[in-house]
Amino acid sequence: MEKGQNKIKEIVDGLTFHLKNLTDTNSILGQPYVTNDGCTILPVSQISFGFAAGGGEYGGKKGFISSGVLNQFAGASGAGASIMPVAFLVVTKDRVQLINTQGNNTEVDKFADLAKDIFLSLNR
Repeated sequence: MEKGQNKIKEIVDGLTFHLKNLTDTNSILGQPYVTNDGCTILPVSQISFGFAAGGGEYGGKKGFISSGVLNQFAGASGAGASIMPVAFLVVTKDRVQLINTQGNNTEVDKFADLAKDIFLSLNR
């Protein structure tokens, strides 16, 4: 493997290491919220990552003569992340319900009704 390829590998390894540190189970299943009547609500999220890295040597003979360093290297990396709520897991004494927030509006309406009921129970 060439010297420059090792540096690109270092950049990618560093980037993926830091991405791993950004996620944990609380990123996918959020912190539970417990209402006064014992209902537990857990937000469920979708996490997406994308990244790119690259680099190369520059300078050639001319660069070596002026700097005294052979094979100067430049590299960069970048990343993006998206966390999007996709559902809510609602646990009561009698049942467990998964309410999807994507697509079907009737499910979103059900969640809005549930949120209203929870809000009313908190104000009692």
